[in-house]
Amino acid sequence: RIKEELAEGKPLRESIEEGFRRAWDSIRDSNFSSLITCAILFYFGSSIIRGFALNLALGILISMFTAITLTRTFLLVAAESPLKDKLFLWNKPKQKRKDHFAIIKNSKYFGGLSIVTSIVALAMIVIFGFNLGIDFTGGTQLEMKAPAESGMSQETLTGSIIEVEEATQADFGTPHVVATDEGSYLIRIKHVSEEEHDALTAKFAEKFGEGVEELRFTTVGPVIGETLKTKAMIALVITAIMIVLYIAFAFRKIPKNVSPWRFGVSAVVALLHDLLIVIGIFVVLGHFFDIEIDALFITALLTVMGFSVHDTIVVFDRIRENLKFQKEGETLAQVTNHALNQTMARSFNTSLCVLITLIAMLIFGPESTRNFLLALVIGIAIGTYSSVFVASALLVWWNGGKKA
Repeated sequence: RIKEELAEGKPLRESIEEGFRRAWDSIRDSNFSSLITCAILFYFGSSIIRGFALNLALGILISMFTAITLTRTFLLVAAESPLKDKLFLWNKPKQKRKDHFAIIKNSKYFGGLSIVTSIVALAMIVIFGFNLGIDFTGGTQLEMKAPAESGMSQETLTGSIIEVEEATQADFGTPHVVATDEGSYLIRIKHVSEEEHDALTAKFAEKFGEGVEELRFTTVGPVIGETLKTKAMIALVITAIMIVLYIAFAFRKIPKNVSPWRFGVSAVVALLHDLLIVIGIFVVLGHFFDIEIDALFITALLTVMGFSVHDTIVVFDRIRENLKFQKEGETLAQVTNHALNQTMARSFNTSLCVLITLIAMLIFGPESTRNFLLALVIGIAIGTYSSVFVASALLVWWNGGKKA
């Protein structure tokens, strides 16, 4: 926003003050929508998910504080220093930004792409179904590790599990054993009792020696798994409803004849488009690569919802601002296209910074968070696309592209 004020020919200090003043509504509304998802994650999540939600909320609040106080203070101090005359350091545009991209005019192509990908994603869900993890189906997951010379492998682990099953007359189902990149093995079987778990670990120690380690043990009963599934669906629905209500409230003073409810519903439709594609991709990955949908995946979806709406509100806020200065004869389509050209670089740059961090964590992070990070990477990339090319186009279409 400061760059835009500088392009208008305003002095540096005035540009800083005006840039922060005009950006405040966007900062407030977009971050508050993300805090809504944090609150719902905290209310419906388990202890680990609650910790993630709390840290995310604290990060958002601290980031808001530093952006509107510390960053502003540092910029104002710099504006009184010798740096104020070196406007190239402030990246002052050489000329006022022009609308180079006819996004709304070509929205039928972007809309067609979104419809096709959504249909394909829905078809994949129907054809392949969900590969649900033990969080939702119930069951037990163990992660075992032993020295290389112990002879631990997928085959020997499976054989040991079957031996314990026969000896205890238990029902472990079909053992599912997968090797990880860290040299350990993830074992998934049906829900086991404490005695059966003790029998398994004793058998592993006997088979592979005293160097065997149990790195993880998670067990979820079928009733708890069904409860978690229901709570996950409720969390997603409540988040969508709360976002519609908040956007409608935040945009209640929208100028001219554009309903604030249409802003809220358009944002949520774009949001559902993002979630559908992410879920469709994970259904395909689950079918071919055995990637499971678990509680962390639902956490990733709710986080994507917050980020996607955050980005969409930034665009909608600029539409709201531009409507205040709408010229005679200017249509909502023209106002919206101008807003998209103004905010597109900001949206892409912000998302790129987030994606660089997430991709680094995806590549170098632990196996246990890989699917969670993958869902975030896919979701944020698609959410950035939809905030620019789907949500605003839907808003214009709903209003007939007419003068607002």
